[in-house]
Amino acid sequence: MRTSFEKLLAFILSVCIVAALVVMPTVAALSVWDGSSASDSLSGGGTQFDPYIISTAADLKFFADQVNGGTDYSGKYISLADDIDLDDQPFTPIGDTGHYFRGYFDGRNHTVSGLNVNKESDNGTGLFGGLHNGWIKNLHVEGTVVNTLTSTTNGYIGGLVGVTSGNVTIFNCSFNGTVRSLNTNANAYAAGGLIGRMLACAPATVNCCYVSGVVDAYGHVGGLISGIENSSGKTINILNSYCDATVTGSSAGTSTFNDGGNGGGLYGCIQNGTVNLTNCFFAGKAPSARSSGYSGPVIHYKAGGTFTCTRVFYDSDKNAAETASGQAFGNGVTTSTLAYSTWGNFPEFFEAGNASVLHPLLRLSNMGKGTESEPYVIDHKYDLILLSKINGYGGYNVYDFFDNYFVLGADINFNGEETFTPIGSTNQWFRAKSVDGRGFSVSNLIVNTASSAGVGLFGAKQFGTIKNLNVRGSVTCTTAGGAVAGLVGKANSVDIVNCSFDGTVTSANTLTSNGSGGWALNHMNNTSAAGVVSEVLGGTVSIDKCYVSGTIIGYGRSGSLIGSVNGDYIANVTNSGSTADVTVVDNGYTYDYRAGGGLIGFLATGTINMDNCYYYGTGLEARSNGMAGPIMNHYSSGTFNCNHTYYNSDKNAAEPAGYEYGEGKTESEFADGTVKDLLDEGAGEALFKQGEYYPVAGTTYDVDGDLTVTAGDAYRVLRYINSEAALSAFQAILMDSDDDFDVDIDDYVAIKQAALVAISTGNVEPGGNTNWSNII
Repeated sequence: MRTSFEKLLAFILSVCIVAALVVMPTVAALSVWDGSSASDSLSGGGTQFDPYIISTAADLKFFADQVNGGTDYSGKYISLADDIDLDDQPFTPIGDTGHYFRGYFDGRNHTVSGLNVNKESDNGTGLFGGLHNGWIKNLHVEGTVVNTLTSTTNGYIGGLVGVTSGNVTIFNCSFNGTVRSLNTNANAYAAGGLIGRMLACAPATVNCCYVSGVVDAYGHVGGLISGIENSSGKTINILNSYCDATVTGSSAGTSTFNDGGNGGGLYGCIQNGTVNLTNCFFAGKAPSARSSGYSGPVIHYKAGGTFTCTRVFYDSDKNAAETASGQAFGNGVTTSTLAYSTWGNFPEFFEAGNASVLHPLLRLSNMGKGTESEPYVIDHKYDLILLSKINGYGGYNVYDFFDNYFVLGADINFNGEETFTPIGSTNQWFRAKSVDGRGFSVSNLIVNTASSAGVGLFGAKQFGTIKNLNVRGSVTCTTAGGAVAGLVGKANSVDIVNCSFDGTVTSANTLTSNGSGGWALNHMNNTSAAGVVSEVLGGTVSIDKCYVSGTIIGYGRSGSLIGSVNGDYIANVTNSGSTADVTVVDNGYTYDYRAGGGLIGFLATGTINMDNCYYYGTGLEARSNGMAGPIMNHYSSGTFNCNHTYYNSDKNAAEPAGYEYGEGKTESEFADGTVKDLLDEGAGEALFKQGEYYPVAGTTYDVDGDLTVTAGDAYRVLRYINSEAALSAFQAILMDSDDDFDVDIDDYVAIKQAALVAISTGNVEPGGNTNWSNII
């Protein structure tokens, strides 16, 4: 019988043969509009964590009517719950410059398709007519937007939004289709693929956005943005975005669009203020640059202000460079160089295109939808780096991924080559609904940062679940009170299930003598180091079936599972264990000032419920004042319930009378299975296996059979499948009881959903050109 790997290779070959022959299926039924119906109301409360929900085209119509009627939704949150098809029915934009939308719209990576806006207007045309002091994120639009005004100084037409003003952010949005202005005034603000005009923005950000299709106008046309008229001293940042649309115009304001008119591949006209363009490229065809300095592959015209270009590229095989003095922007590269396989300039934000799209594609858009059925799939270290830049220490903090789902599709190896910045911080919590590691590992991780906002793979995590994730590496915080942990620095209302950390966690908390018997600096009472969670900072935090090994180096409130609970919060710690040694930095000073617990660092106030846990490492010697010990460092107040919890008494002295936590067991009792049996008895089920010297925490991530090709491998392969036949072929392999490809049905459902995402996006190179070596 063939090996699993041989069968996978055979399957891949069959995929290459049939991929181009089969029609792609529809992923899910869309809400299709009849052109007139509107809902009576929207569900939800309009708050950040209970937004108004738009589930159908009728809901979207209701929302548009409300904004156009004067309800601006200032400070309110609105979210899409599904893809919406407007079925090319005439649609009135959501608001305009007389009725701005002033709230926060989260598309949750859904698509509004079949948009048909055909309007004679000078006050904002697009899916949204006007946006003021708000944001639009994670929204993808497909269709046609046309402004039929033929002579005016204003046009303000964009695929996503006509006019923006004030403090606005556009993040992870796209438009695919046609944007057209019939305005014959060549000096008017006309058409932008994404945004018509950005007016008096203070400040504004466009990040991780793109446009494809056609953008037509007679003047001031831009592939991304038509016109930027900012206030002096104000800044607009456009980051990590691209356009591969055909941009056309007319130099004479005639009735025929052509490629010799007024237009820029990315931007139309820029006036006043500062515009910073970073990590962007133009892969389409723009109007030809002219000796007067008008038009070009990056910008049509800079009238005033400051315009900076950093790492900005365009396709020089399709476009000539600007020629006038002072008007040359961006760097021209050939089509083949622009292709990711040889280019690779932006791996953190972009990934490889496919046969029909040679240039790079935005990584986030290709990772999935972030829903439970179509989660974001993380299968490269740059996926994690992208998250840290979007939400965390990477500098942007534009989205917290509230209610989104993530899965790992592969082991991630950082190779110890670079320092990773944590995902999430208390400046903006990471709020994903679920992060499922699916048994994969993030290894050779190096975190070394000075911050008091939480340090770990996740700096600060609020809500949701982290499960089935293994982390290996070194995590260090170089400032006092940084709350540093291998997995989560600061946690609020989080469930952590079946996770592990193996490595070294180091906190900079120290004591400094004043030379007179006292202390010039005493950080012993700062939250310090831990393996799983350093600081419980809100709600209920649960740690179940987790394991820590290595070394925890802290000062004061340090422990291998939890550093501290200090507030009216609850920590539930169950079915978990640690073999990590807990040590402290003494700086040569008095031992009594050093304190650390084998499992828990410090309980100030609140409640810790510990059940069915063990500690096999070496902790600090317990002292008469109850500071330090094999289970807990110090119990100040609150409630500590400790049941069925054991520690190695040959490595650790018991706590003094009045501070006894847990029960000491000898080395031999750990090694002969005695402790394992006690743990099983305490849990009422077998959650631990017996290792050679100590119990080993069980796992909830078991798939049936000896998988040579894991569920994660399947994720990677299926992301490159574009046919129903290929999916069926792989299903037959997976469900064949005679080989070792059998998987749990829940895993298969998740795998199939990942395949459907790949099919719907066409993320494949048909005809056998796919580089499969990058997938397996």
